[in-house]
Amino acid sequence: MPRQNVILVAFIISASLLNCRGPEGPVGPPGAPGESLTDPRIQPQVIFTFPPANTVGPYEYFSERYNQIQFRFNKIMDRASVHDAVYLTSPNTKAHIDTSSVSSLGDDLWFSYPVDSPHFFYNFRWRIGETYTLGISSTAKDVNGNTLSPAFSMTFNPEPFFRIVRVNPPPGVSDVSKFSLIWIYFNSAVDTSTFSKIHITPPMRGLWNYGYGYYYPDSSTIYFSGTPFNNNTTYTIQVDASARDVDGHTLQQGFTTSFTTVAFRVWRSFPTDRSRNVNAYNGINVSFTAPLDTGSVRAAFSISPALQGTLAIYSGSNYFDFIPLPQMQPEATYTLTINNSLRSTDGVALSSPYQFSFTIAPFVVARTWPSDGETNLSRQTIVTVNCSAYIDSSTINPSFALKDSNGVTVGGTIFDSGRSNEFSFLPGTQLAPKAWYTGTVSIGLKALGGGPLKSEYIFSFRTGN
Repeated sequence: MPRQNVILVAFIISASLLNCRGPEGPVGPPGAPGESLTDPRIQPQVIFTFPPANTVGPYEYFSERYNQIQFRFNKIMDRASVHDAVYLTSPNTKAHIDTSSVSSLGDDLWFSYPVDSPHFFYNFRWRIGETYTLGISSTAKDVNGNTLSPAFSMTFNPEPFFRIVRVNPPPGVSDVSKFSLIWIYFNSAVDTSTFSKIHITPPMRGLWNYGYGYYYPDSSTIYFSGTPFNNNTTYTIQVDASARDVDGHTLQQGFTTSFTTVAFRVWRSFPTDRSRNVNAYNGINVSFTAPLDTGSVRAAFSISPALQGTLAIYSGSNYFDFIPLPQMQPEATYTLTINNSLRSTDGVALSSPYQFSFTIAPFVVARTWPSDGETNLSRQTIVTVNCSAYIDSSTINPSFALKDSNGVTVGGTIFDSGRSNEFSFLPGTQLAPKAWYTGTVSIGLKALGGGPLKSEYIFSFRTGN
């Protein structure tokens, strides 16, 4: 993880750890915040650590996520002296504190991350059964120049035994996508012998693979890649107690987790149900929790009021599109129904019909170029009008006018590309300098295949030299 991301995570986890009551650390001397943090009469002491001093883990939110070590003083500390005073050691590892990763929140709460290599990116794991010593030497000083006396030292054993840290999908969840993967995260590297100790019920065809870490592959993380899950099915993953890490540590006991996949149903739609101001020329998309039997889609689909269009169905996909031709009508409310004759490729039908409705936006001018009130424009300005729906191009010329400040109509040419939601006007002559012009789009402008503009639109702009 890049250093800047690590520091950002530090702030987040620091706040959550301080707000969530966990195992108690040593109790420091009482003292209110404020002046006591800088009182030269008070000697600096360490009053809080995470992990708690002289304890055995595992610790919540520690190895599972961030490996963040925290320690707190009763004083505001001198930054440089603390950076150089913090150390981490253990008998059988190269774990240490990189002084560049020692940071603080307010100069009394400090945090750091262990490393075990000189790389900027590293893949750190606490060793099973290893006891680590966190120390802060007496060279650490507070802002008054008082030194930490005596020096601080504590031990902790974050991973006393081989264990499964977490799994995905999480235990007990439902509505899991049939395209999800099973992930198992151990607290130590495993070899391929572990794969035979894992059982999936009902059985699935596939293979266990090493996952992704700071280095690839990450042999403490494995995932199962195989055929998609069945819908509406409960899967159970069992890991035998004989599963072991590369150092020979076995699980203390077998591990079991279960989850349930989603039933075959509509996953989402666009537009969403009851949405308003939908673009008239937008398509409709409906996606499902499983691939579709494409032969069942057309008979299951209907839209009211009736609308011409193309139903786009894709082999092996879990969605279909409906493209209206030429477009939906402004201010109309459409209701789309998918009846329960629709089936997945597994032959499972929808348990009940699905229906959703949406309303199309009014036919209005959405924007113009130039925009209303814009100044200092080129005298060769081309005026463009953009609408909320495709335009009946036969109604553009009689509905648009550009006039100068004396009310004289500017001659020119209208350009449009046929089925489009905008048109442009090219003045026949160069516009006057430093002059105001007013464009008007009347309600005579009509949507393609539909009704007139909701209201007249007027905008003005001023040219430059």
